[in-house]
Amino acid sequence: MTMEAIEQAVEHYMTKPYRIELVPDDGGWYVRIPDLPGCMSQGDTIEEAIEMIRDAQRGWLFVSLSHNDTIPEPSPLPSLWERSSTVVEPAEATGMPASVAG
Repeated sequence: MTMEAIEQAVEHYMTKPYRIELVPDDGGWYVRIPDLPGCMSQGDTIEEAIEMIRDAQRGWLFVSLSHNDTIPEPSPLPSLWERSSTVVEPAEATGMPASVAG
């Protein structure tokens, strides 16, 4: 893939609804995207953690596409009836669905 094609593919995947998991961690937040193995970060606030995971997601996608790795599609989100003690962060605040393990 050319650099331009990789950048276009990264932007394409950034629009997909990958689930973000936020977990309280020592006064801050641990955050990961379960569908992208190893894509994780942290932040002092929820907002910072979401900003950091979006940056980590972009880097994860860029490196994977550069190596011609297959990018997993987002897993389907469970219905509201299947969720237990999970809070979903509004998509409009983050650009994608996010859940807080509680």
